[in-house]
Amino acid sequence: MAAVAYLIDYAASRTIALPKGHMSCSSAITVIHITKAGATSLVNFKSVGNIKMKLVLTIA
Repeated sequence: MAAVAYLIDYAASRTIALPKGHMSCSSAITVIHITKAGATSLVNFKSVGNIKMKLVLTIA
């Protein structure tokens, strides 16, 4: 949870909004996939549930 708190603080200090419904992944704990805006994915978190997402281009 400390990593999430750090991300929120870091973004806030740079006036970057983290909108509800957005997902952030760190390559330190996930695999990097080359993709593009418009790609879709279904991610299964076993007993927790699934997340269906569509990647969109966001320019901060």
